[in-house]
Amino acid sequence: MPAIGFAGSFRLLRLRLQQPWALRLGRQSQLPATRLLAPFLVVIGCMGTQAAVASATEEAASKYNIEGVRHEEKCIKTKSGGAVTMRDAEGHALQNAGGIVTSRPEQRERCASEHEVGIEVNGLESVAAGGVTSYYSWPGAPNGYQNEGFIAASELASEPLLFSSGEAGNGKAASDAPGSPAYRVTPVAISSAQEYYGKLTEKWYRYSPYGQPTGGAQYTLMTWSWVNVNEGGVARATVAAGATFYPSNVQPISLDTNAGEGGPVDGLVTVRYGRVSTGSGSLYGWMVTRVTYEGHCVNHMEYVGGGAALGNALCEGLQAPSALYDASSGRNIFFANLSGALSQWWVNGGASAEVELGTVSGGSSNAGQ
Repeated sequence: MPAIGFAGSFRLLRLRLQQPWALRLGRQSQLPATRLLAPFLVVIGCMGTQAAVASATEEAASKYNIEGVRHEEKCIKTKSGGAVTMRDAEGHALQNAGGIVTSRPEQRERCASEHEVGIEVNGLESVAAGGVTSYYSWPGAPNGYQNEGFIAASELASEPLLFSSGEAGNGKAASDAPGSPAYRVTPVAISSAQEYYGKLTEKWYRYSPYGQPTGGAQYTLMTWSWVNVNEGGVARATVAAGATFYPSNVQPISLDTNAGEGGPVDGLVTVRYGRVSTGSGSLYGWMVTRVTYEGHCVNHMEYVGGGAALGNALCEGLQAPSALYDASSGRNIFFANLSGALSQWWVNGGASAEVELGTVSGGSSNAGQ
């Protein structure tokens, strides 16, 4: 393997990899690692669980995180009477471990009458996803037949009446963080053991839909508001892996996670407010940037350039080493994430290994040759 160039100097850790499928995944993603098509980055050494400390120049999170979002579901028939393709904010078909994601009308829908079936379409807004008028569907609990995402208006028998006041003042535009730093979305499963308490309903809910909404999902969610306010956590958009997220100059939110009802704190979830492209405009909302579970921090995005990387966005410290199981080669591949550049520097030929990693300094490394 050829030498890989590095800038700077840092000390790497001793790492033992277990079988890839032994990695802790959310219940909705109990799949072999070979089915995880998007990179699964496990960052070692980010052990902190401190709440995010905002810059003095950032706007208050509360300005963009307002309680009272209403689920204005409308029951809409599909034009074909059958399933429709679910899409991301740019109009592309969503994909998960099972392939293209669809939803079909069902009698069990809350909005369906005794004689009709439909799909619940959120009547908060229409979006020009990839230039095509689309509406967001939020069935509440994704299952084998229904999933959330955008539906092209051309696939619906009618278009819902809109009730924009249901947004409760959320989703408004905000200034980019200084220099407009850019982050690539890399969806990762959140453990089903990480939960939060809904004050309004007085029930416990899993964070897992905000990592990968379905098993092996190559997309994640952007929300109108976050789960620490009443009616928070309602999704505004499905955002595909590889999409670019531009954080706004707004304070991040970091919340402890709990191991179920009455359970101890077992981690931390950090979200930031920002924008993604629809191909013809921008949508603003909250997205997960990093999650800590049982002392291990995992990034849900990668810094890719623009303005300086933000503090309290990704896992603290050097993003090295990280491990990715590559399904195409059947091997573990290690990465060093330096200044946002994902650089391969070691390939291991087995499904598990113990590797002694030394110091990489200067302009190159021969590791992995």
